Amino acid sequence: MFGYSIINVKHTSYNCNFFAEARSELLENGIDFIINHFDTFFSILVHGNKVELPIIMRGFSRIHKAIEILVCDLERVVEKGTELQEEDRVRFLNITKMLAYLFSWFMCHIDEEILKDSSDKLVGKRKKNLKSDMEEEWEMTREKALEYVYRLLQLPLHRLWQPPVVEDSFVVLLTKVCYKTLEQCKEARQKHIRQTIFEILGTSVKRYNHGISCIVRIIQLVKFHDVLASHIAVGVVHMINECGCKGLMREVMNEIDQSEPSESDNRNISIFLETIALTQPNIIIPILDEMIDYLGSEHYSMRNCTISVLGAVVQKALTGDDLTQEQKDQRDECLNSLEEHMLDVHAYVRSKVLQVWQRLCCNGAIPLARQGKLLAATALRLEDKSANVRKQALQLLRALLQANPFAAKLNKEEIYKSLEEEEIKLRKMQTESVSKSDRGDNQRLELWNDMLPEIRKALKEVINCGKKNSKKRDDEIEDEENINPDIAFEHVRQLMLKGKILEAVKFLWRACIILKQNPDIENLANEAKEEILFLLLLKTFMESEGALNSANETINTSQSTDKDKEKEQIEVAKRVVNYLRNCLYFATELEIAIPMAENLLFSTTATDAVEACSLLGIAYQFGVIGAADAIREALFQMFHRDQSVRKNLAAVYKEIYLCNNENKKSSRQKALTRIKALIELLKSLKPGQSQALSQLIIMWYKNNELGNEELQVLWEKFSMKSSDTDSLDSRSALMLITMAAQAQSGIISGNLDVLVKVGLGSRAKTDLLLARDTCRALLMMKNNNEDNEKLSIRYPNDHEMFKEIFTLLIDNFTNTKEDGYISFATDAISVIYHLANQPDHLMQQLLLDVYNRGQFNSKDSTSVVPFHLLSKLLYLIGHIAIKEMVHLDTSVYKELKRRDIIRKSKKEKKSQDDKNTCSRNLNTSLSSTSISNTISARQQIRNKETSTIMEDNGEEAVEGAVDDADAELINDILENHVVTGDGLLSKFVPLVLEVCQNHDKYNDEDVQAAGVLTLSKMMTVSSNVCKESLQLLITILERSSYPAIRANILIGISDLATRFPNEVEPWMKHIYDRLQDENVYVRSTCVRVLSSLIMRDMVRVRGQISKLALCIVDEDTKIRQDAKQFFKALSQKANVLYNVMPDILSRLTDLEENLNESDFQEIIKYVLGLLQKEKQVDSIIDKIFARFKLASTERQWRDFAYCLSLLQFGPKSIRLLMESLALLKEKIHNKQVLKALQTIIDQTKRKPNMKAACIELEEKLKELLKGTENAEGEMPSDSEVMPPPPAPISKKRNRRTKCKSSSDEDSDADSDSDTAPVTKAKNVRKMKSRDRRSRSSSGSDSDTDFTPKKIPSKQIRTRASTSSAKKLTIRRRHLSSAEITPSPTPKRNRLITATTSCTPQRTSARLSQSRANY
Repeated sequence: MFGYSIINVKHTSYNCNFFAEARSELLENGIDFIINHFDTFFSILVHGNKVELPIIMRGFSRIHKAIEILVCDLERVVEKGTELQEEDRVRFLNITKMLAYLFSWFMCHIDEEILKDSSDKLVGKRKKNLKSDMEEEWEMTREKALEYVYRLLQLPLHRLWQPPVVEDSFVVLLTKVCYKTLEQCKEARQKHIRQTIFEILGTSVKRYNHGISCIVRIIQLVKFHDVLASHIAVGVVHMINECGCKGLMREVMNEIDQSEPSESDNRNISIFLETIALTQPNIIIPILDEMIDYLGSEHYSMRNCTISVLGAVVQKALTGDDLTQEQKDQRDECLNSLEEHMLDVHAYVRSKVLQVWQRLCCNGAIPLARQGKLLAATALRLEDKSANVRKQALQLLRALLQANPFAAKLNKEEIYKSLEEEEIKLRKMQTESVSKSDRGDNQRLELWNDMLPEIRKALKEVINCGKKNSKKRDDEIEDEENINPDIAFEHVRQLMLKGKILEAVKFLWRACIILKQNPDIENLANEAKEEILFLLLLKTFMESEGALNSANETINTSQSTDKDKEKEQIEVAKRVVNYLRNCLYFATELEIAIPMAENLLFSTTATDAVEACSLLGIAYQFGVIGAADAIREALFQMFHRDQSVRKNLAAVYKEIYLCNNENKKSSRQKALTRIKALIELLKSLKPGQSQALSQLIIMWYKNNELGNEELQVLWEKFSMKSSDTDSLDSRSALMLITMAAQAQSGIISGNLDVLVKVGLGSRAKTDLLLARDTCRALLMMKNNNEDNEKLSIRYPNDHEMFKEIFTLLIDNFTNTKEDGYISFATDAISVIYHLANQPDHLMQQLLLDVYNRGQFNSKDSTSVVPFHLLSKLLYLIGHIAIKEMVHLDTSVYKELKRRDIIRKSKKEKKSQDDKNTCSRNLNTSLSSTSISNTISARQQIRNKETSTIMEDNGEEAVEGAVDDADAELINDILENHVVTGDGLLSKFVPLVLEVCQNHDKYNDEDVQAAGVLTLSKMMTVSSNVCKESLQLLITILERSSYPAIRANILIGISDLATRFPNEVEPWMKHIYDRLQDENVYVRSTCVRVLSSLIMRDMVRVRGQISKLALCIVDEDTKIRQDAKQFFKALSQKANVLYNVMPDILSRLTDLEENLNESDFQEIIKYVLGLLQKEKQVDSIIDKIFARFKLASTERQWRDFAYCLSLLQFGPKSIRLLMESLALLKEKIHNKQVLKALQTIIDQTKRKPNMKAACIELEEKLKELLKGTENAEGEMPSDSEVMPPPPAPISKKRNRRTKCKSSSDEDSDADSDSDTAPVTKAKNVRKMKSRDRRSRSSSGSDSDTDFTPKKIPSKQIRTRASTSSAKKLTIRRRHLSSAEITPSPTPKRNRLITATTSCTPQRTSARLSQSRANY
């Protein structure tokens, strides 16, 4: 524009009229109108913010129309092909510049205004915004305008300039609109306008040298707008492919390098580059080296981006059989980089790499030879500390297994056999081919390389045996004539071709010695000999040739076609061998990975458990060795706390056992296949796994995945009506029926006759295990007590079921060949008590018949009762005692309550005339019945005793419950009429005591075990028997030489502690002593028993808990795990661990304990690590300092210093350390103490606002160290430094605090502790009477639950009120020199509770019922 300038800037009020004039002139003069009206449009630029948007849009419409006319005029000029006159050129140039300038400003301004209006409308609204009519109209206008810009740039605009170079400012005006518009095109439906923009930018880069500016703006948009990253990537690909901007990608990468993006920028750049790689991976290949360099970036997001790009490139551009060698090298380089970063320091990167490998695996982009190596590297990630990495590793292993190109069955042994066969075939083919080959043929070299390991081994053996060969030199000289130099080397080659490598090497060595080719060869070193012989052997093999070959040279040339066929066959055989080698490597590494995946089955992270189970299910279907045992071990996931884990296990097992019959057509065939598979599974289970399978069957049955068709097949298998069914299959079918009956008891009751006839009939007489399983099925018949009018399911004593059971019990009592009697008797007695009307009558008759059958009543003094019969009798007595207690405490008590409620309801019906009142009262009675049904007689009595709880102010908090005569009656029967008085089992008590007291007379382990077990069960029934026999039981615990008996006694005592806690409390010291038992099983049982009792508050946590802490360093792994699990659970229980921590520290640092220092550190590191509350940590630090100051030995100094170094110091603790530092100055010179203090300072410095305090502490420490060095000569030796004596404690104070536990001494130090309020009673007599009642009360016993459970219980602390004279009498009565006496712990604050016991091996039915009640 020559000489043009702005003459007059119009006022905004005149713009409307001017636009009308401009429009009319545009129609008359065309594009030339802009020369006269430029000032008008420029005025809008000046007053842009004051002009209304509709007016601006009207002005833009004029510019838009002018641009359209300009493009058309220029296109006509270009089509003519004539040169423009100078005047026309200048005119077009000026007009083009003017319009471009106005067009750019109007577009940008309107975009900003519309964007501002739309953002104002969205304030406070969450709904999806609907665009206004103006916005819709503007988008259409803008799209058309950009199309005309693209058409304008396609023209040879350089002809308008002189010299013919388009100015950069002109290009910038047009591209500025593109960038501004691109910022707002974030929606997927705006794809067309984005494509137009990138076509404009591509043209600008290609024709008008806009590359540098374009790249900068593109990268800026990518960084600032994460939504645009993927859209811009697609646009860049379009610019490269369609617009011919070939070098654009390299320049983009250079710009990224120079910009030094932040972490947030890296995420957007990652999306940008990943999209390019996925859209067009060939664009990345030229810059592959630059991309790999980004793997060294410090930002993990950039490394993730590079990993995704490499994976996309390999997947889409470097996969296939037709790759060139260069492409293969690039692929291998990418895969090597991916494999290296499986060990990246950042978990996100490791996870991303595994995801990329999984995508490559699913698309078949991993070379065959690399899959085994990849599987081995992935298996190592199963031990990664990141849960997400472990999850991705398991998924990758599953993908590798499912997509493996090797075989449907990956059995390593079968693959190895196939490989051996193929290698033999290949060697034979190679030998035949080499025997016909010429000198120096490549086939000879290939065979030589295959035999190289055997050759090296043979050479070493021959050289090492050189001395022996030299001794036999005389014998070899005699054979010198037999070695012909002309054929000797060919003979060596023929031996090698026959596979006799060792013989060939020996012959060659002997030939060298005898023929004396090199006289000094024997004097050389072994390495030199081996190298010379190796080279000679190679030359012999490659160059030697027989006479037949040289004579038939012409014939061989005519058979070249046969050689080509042989080469092809050899190549095919090589490929087969390589394939089998890779397959074997893959199967081997997979077999190694199976145990690692099995370890994750019971991870606390649900994703680990789910993915591990899925992997093992797939491995089992592929026949991987070890997968069968692992998938059966996964059955225990049915007890996992996470529901997703249980559902996944059910799905995996369904895929294996229920969905393996897709080719079966009828439902009958499907059911047969399913049941056959389940029976085989059941027969292969290990002990303990059947309970997990039972839960799985229940889930399947509830989800209708097992139906009536499968149940029908099971009943046929059980009754052996189905073909190909043996006795074991029949019993397995019955077990599966029993499992399903847990979900629906009607399965058993509806087929009771079949069950009794088959399971207790003729087959049961020779197979007690079948009878046992039948009894277990009968136990699945549940009583329905919801309707008070109906009796529970009971059968008369003369029912056929009980007759058959009685016959089996009595007839097999003396049978020595049957091993399953005890197991059968256990379930048989349980069935009688579960279903019989009067089970006590049947039991009385059973004991009488068994007693007579075993001839226990023989008066002949010479007759000796066999021990095996005595042990059976004792077991029956003990089990009957427990079942009788459960029967009275639950079944009889509930029946009495039911009758009372019915009687009460009938009485109320007669006395009340109003039907509504009757109905209301009846509903009240029924609701009370449902409540009483949930508790037993023993619990009812306990509720009565604990019903009055006094607050600290002495006021009554809760009124006592109404006396329950039925509960008192049941309790009286249990105490005085079962094992004592005129009870059913009272006559057998002397027999049990005699067996337990005379272990020399009854010196059989089974008899002693049965006697002790029976005694503990009898003690559980009655508190009187418990008091009288507890000392005897503890004595046996201390002195028995049988570990199983000691373990059973611990289990029995745990039941007694639940039932009669006051009686067991004084003997707890002897229980803790078993933690140091020499037998591992006893120690393990003791750990679990004590853990269960402590966690359920059955015993008080005292200082003896330090013995449990010592189990953390036990030599047995399982004991260590159980001890750690206990302390972890204890730390989650209010402040219990914090309260006992001082006792643990005192005991473990006691010199008398003589604890190894490394063991001490391991224990303390774990236990102190469980303390998380800051107040608790500060208080523990305070207590450690108090003990540290009084420590007298260097070992104690080191121990306390180590404890301090494990804790996190806060401001309060640091101040305490500075105050106590002066008192520790004689201990600071110890290296370990000084190191611990320095560790504390270094760790605390990292915390915010703690650096100044740490620096001050460090300076004080240095001052003390200097003072210690200066006064070192004046100070006495370490042995003379004694701590000050502790302050004397008054007797009055001691007497007052005597009842307190040592674990409570620090409870006031923590203001955050949640301790239970201490109950105070106003009336001492009331407390004493309640204590007497508590002594007669009892809890419930337990059996075989090893897992500690937190069970709520109602507890009250009572005081013993017996007089001192009575205590003395009792002590004298129980005192015996041959027995163990209880510890002198005062009988105060005893625990009375109704919770159940969770202990190993044996469970009382009484406890089982209590657990159900809770």
